[in-house]
Amino acid sequence: MKYLLSLFLSSFIIYSCFAQNLGNIRAEQDGNQIIVKYDLLKVPTDYLFDIYLYVSIDGGEYEGPLRSVSGEVGMDIGPGINKQIIWNVLEERTSLISKNISFKVKGRAYDSKVIEMVFVEGGEFVMGSFNNYDEKPLHSVYMKDFFIGKFEVTQRQWKRITGYNPSFFNYCDECPVENISWKEVQKFIDELNLQTGYFYRLPTEAEWEYAARGGNKSNKFVFSGSDNPDLVAWFDENNSQHTRKPGTKQSNELGIFDMSGNVMEWCNDWYSKTYYHDAPYKNPEGPSAGSHRVIRGGSWNNTKKYIRCTNRSYSTMGSRYDDLGFRLAKDVE
Repeated sequence: MKYLLSLFLSSFIIYSCFAQNLGNIRAEQDGNQIIVKYDLLKVPTDYLFDIYLYVSIDGGEYEGPLRSVSGEVGMDIGPGINKQIIWNVLEERTSLISKNISFKVKGRAYDSKVIEMVFVEGGEFVMGSFNNYDEKPLHSVYMKDFFIGKFEVTQRQWKRITGYNPSFFNYCDECPVENISWKEVQKFIDELNLQTGYFYRLPTEAEWEYAARGGNKSNKFVFSGSDNPDLVAWFDENNSQHTRKPGTKQSNELGIFDMSGNVMEWCNDWYSKTYYHDAPYKNPEGPSAGSHRVIRGGSWNNTKKYIRCTNRSYSTMGSRYDDLGFRLAKDVE
């Protein structure tokens, strides 16, 4: 049997992990619901917050995050006044009878326009392999310093900039955006740079392989971070035929995730299967023209052979696939 609430609301205590942004916090009871109200101020208007509600009863451990909540709670909460979190208590517990109820509002600022980057120190490495014709010959390449995305760009980040979600697997905001063409990626980058004032871009093919192989920290593994793909990649043999949230496998030596598997990734270069024969030694950027763009990394839909660090693929600039996404790069300023 479920019981009505029996509370003294004057004993409510509200905490926050970003108290400088929260103010005018108050709580009230409305039948079998508890309503926590707050103002979220002094943050940029385009910032979003992830907000969760916890409860402590009679001095016990905080329980949560509470599940039976609605209103201004969860992901993508913008700043403003008179925010409300509604806890439907009897959907979550049989009763709540206490004189000492404490709530904790917990969350974090989330600005999905800022791409988390990893610094890649420049150096020399041997690019290519003996596996396929377009991976030959092995040749020395010198890379300058650059930044590359720690994760593949997510659906949430794409939607923040474009206002729509093109992904086939569109039920997972934190999963990589996919089903996007090279041309659409360029439009995304243009708008992202306009809104942030940064100069993001796609990585070159050489930057991508250097980062995937661990930069000057390793260069020795077949897959990005290991010779065992199960440790670092979602691919055909260990996946359920869909994308996964980035970062759920081990990173490589540089702290970069999913460069093998999950989704294939667009690079900036034009593709040529003979480019390695006459590529420049310093910072190669691909042929000056072509009909296809380079794709790297393999995906959830590929076998081990195609998620190697050195494997090359390609497609036309208008192509879209449910296993093709991207990550961003940036020059060192």
